[in-house]
Amino acid sequence: MPGGDWREIDTYHSQLATFQAIEMGSSLVTQVDGGLSVAVDYEGNVLASTDFYSTDPQLMVAYVPMQGVHTIYATIGDLFAWLSIAGLVVLIGFAIARRRKAGKAEAAEPSGAVPTSSEPPLKGR
Repeated sequence: MPGGDWREIDTYHSQLATFQAIEMGSSLVTQVDGGLSVAVDYEGNVLASTDFYSTDPQLMVAYVPMQGVHTIYATIGDLFAWLSIAGLVVLIGFAIARRRKAGKAEAAEPSGAVPTSSEPPLKGR
């Protein structure tokens, strides 16, 4: 996975690449111009790394496993996130429909009508 970074952000992008390797259950090698290049296995173990700003020879050698493991994320991907978004859209739709129904009920009620209540009126006020 090639990339280009700058000094202040280089470690953060390499950490994200480590999480991507764990999510997908596969090894990952990142070659970064102006940042931290890393090679990680499918469990997130850093096999080798080289920093553009602190390593003089820009050379990294690592024995990276070719096999990986099967993960749930590799199978379903972002399904949970998409289902959450769909659920939010449905809830917003219900809220809008309920609000419209309440607005129609108010419009249908005559303005001079006395509201019906099961409580007796207050005396002395």
